[in-house]
Amino acid sequence: MSEPKDFNAMIDEQIKIWQSRITAKKKIWPTVSVSREYATGGGTIGEKLAKTLGFSYWNQKIVNKIAEDTGVSSSLVDSLDERSRSAVDDLIAGLILGSEGTEAGYVKQLYRVLGTIEEHGSAVVIGRGSQFILKPTGSLRVRIVAPFETRVTWVEKRDKVSKEQAQQLVQRIDEERDDFHTRYYNKDANNAAYYDLTVNVDSLTQDQAINVILATYKEKFGDLPQ
Repeated sequence: MSEPKDFNAMIDEQIKIWQSRITAKKKIWPTVSVSREYATGGGTIGEKLAKTLGFSYWNQKIVNKIAEDTGVSSSLVDSLDERSRSAVDDLIAGLILGSEGTEAGYVKQLYRVLGTIEEHGSAVVIGRGSQFILKPTGSLRVRIVAPFETRVTWVEKRDKVSKEQAQQLVQRIDEERDDFHTRYYNKDANNAAYYDLTVNVDSLTQDQAINVILATYKEKFGDLPQ
């Protein structure tokens, strides 16, 4: 689910897909949350995983844009039935704000968006602290990691920059992501207790990493979508 030019059209299409699933009474499969360290290829792994499972794909840019647009997030919530909408309301009522109380509105919107995606199910969500919002028993929370020096080497090759520049970039983005999770959720994203599975891609290909995730999904939920 890469970001199209017409964002509202993309949302409308997704709502139609959800509605068709409800009409066809298709099974609601648990959502997968993919948290990743910078330069691990976690976003690509998540997108490939979504295609393999036949799930919708929500990257961090899409979720962030929806959270910033009250009208769009409202249209998503409106796609839920009363029971599911109540579940999202309960989720928002129980949210814990980070240190920046003035940003409560944005946090509330993130909870609304991610809660709605979870209620519809059959989705892979990248980042935005989804591992802190999705229900631990009803989702698979994955963390993609690799050693710092490995990630630096990947950035050197990808961006064609010096080792020093790559080190600075990886360190800066690591710090920005840590700050995001602390700021909005008051959580440490590096704490393994928040995940069902941590995948070190230092010595695994992306396909191998996906196979590990699929195996864990099957073990946790008993089956995979056919």
